Amino acid sequence: SGQRNRALGGAIQLRVTDAFDNAIPGAPFEVSVTSGAGSVDTPSGQANAEGRATLRWTLGAALGRQTLEVQSGEALAVIEAVSTTTPTAVTVAAGDGQSGPVATLTEVAPAVLVTDEDDLPVPGVDVTFTVTSGGGTLAEAGDELVVRTDDDGVASVAWTLGTEAGSDNQELEARVGELEPATFTASAVAGPAASIESAAGEGQSGGVGLELDGALEVRVADEYDNPVEGADVDFAVTSGDGAVSPATAATGADGIASTRWTLGPDEGEQTA
Repeated sequence: SGQRNRALGGAIQLRVTDAFDNAIPGAPFEVSVTSGAGSVDTPSGQANAEGRATLRWTLGAALGRQTLEVQSGEALAVIEAVSTTTPTAVTVAAGDGQSGPVATLTEVAPAVLVTDEDDLPVPGVDVTFTVTSGGGTLAEAGDELVVRTDDDGVASVAWTLGTEAGSDNQELEARVGELEPATFTASAVAGPAASIESAAGEGQSGGVGLELDGALEVRVADEYDNPVEGADVDFAVTSGDGAVSPATAATGADGIASTRWTLGPDEGEQTA
């Protein structure tokens, strides 16, 4: 066995004999690579006085079993070798820099490419994916999962973001042995509005027909209490014949929407 795209460590030793195992000096031979797309330094030649010949075999890029055939007259020998390789790098192939709602799968599954020193893909390598920030999960299996690279040297994983919204607050690492890991970041955004509560302006008092000193403010949040930006909030006076302006306001990045309340003409409790 040997590294792909490299010469085998030892030379191939040939010996040409007759049916009674007698060496045939000067016997011509031809060598052909029959699988693996490698090469030999002596594709044809003649045996020496002892019926022997030596050749060097450089394996091809394919991993696994490779073969060559040596023919001399009617005699045919098949020689086999196993091509291997060693991972030298793990890099991001897809899925970095995404954003999506909290507690949901990323649109693109994070994927890495494992390569060797010739920058060729390495199949059958175990890649350990680990959530390092944000509290997400991997394929519903917790915060760590081992995935084996496919025939193209690629390994991918289903990543569910954590429940806290933030910019680049989610992080995932892919590691192969002691190699420099590949890292992914993602931004989790708030999910759909699930709650609304008073944030400011409740319990004020003021003169009839006058605008209250403090604005009415409400906070809109998703089911994980992340502020929801861009949600339209409708304000309405429910007693007292006052007025609010604006009647509809969008929440900001803090989930807050506000309006001003002008009290009605009658004294007493009024509601909005």
